[in-house]
Amino acid sequence: MPVYPTGIKGATDLIGGGDGAVDKIPTVDLDDLDGVIAITDDGAYVYSVDPTSAEDENSPYIIKPDDEVDDKRLILQRFSESAFEVGTASLFGLSTAPTGWTKKTDWQDNAMLCYATGDISNGGAVNPQSVHAHGDNLSIDNHTVSIAQMPSHDHTYTVCYPSTPNGWPTGSTLICGTYNSNSTGGGGGHNHGVSGGVSNNNAPHYQEVIAATKD
Repeated sequence: MPVYPTGIKGATDLIGGGDGAVDKIPTVDLDDLDGVIAITDDGAYVYSVDPTSAEDENSPYIIKPDDEVDDKRLILQRFSESAFEVGTASLFGLSTAPTGWTKKTDWQDNAMLCYATGDISNGGAVNPQSVHAHGDNLSIDNHTVSIAQMPSHDHTYTVCYPSTPNGWPTGSTLICGTYNSNSTGGGGGHNHGVSGGVSNNNAPHYQEVIAATKD
């Protein structure tokens, strides 16, 4: 048959003999395989009683009760330290903050940007959900190119006239010449206006999360 502890006691400190310390628990109250759980500012310590240990005290691993004159010791079995410092901020896929955390309200409707150096900061002025809330697709406005905006160029034209100076007598022939007009156009740039926004059909998927800080 398995052997179970006959009693579990609590403490709020490890050594020093003060009220709530593990080593303040009277030896008479510590039977073989009894357990002691100490909840301190550093974490949670779990001890079991070994009546024949006789090892030197080495807190937090081995604790000798203050009134012990023989070999009884409290042996550390497990230590659980908080993985997060107070004030640590993290994201959770929950609607409410988990136990030991407080929900942040100043990160609402913010996109997250991974920052590699320096101190973190925030900025921007547009709710990221509103960026894809427009119902119209993007459209480009029409633009009429002015002379100053078109590339510099000329036009070729042909002029024909009769070979005789007095009209078009029988047997007269045509004399034709090809000419170029003066160049025009400034080669300047131009732009187009944009209207509308991203269609809801093209909005990216998103997952809502909360931010919370460690108490």
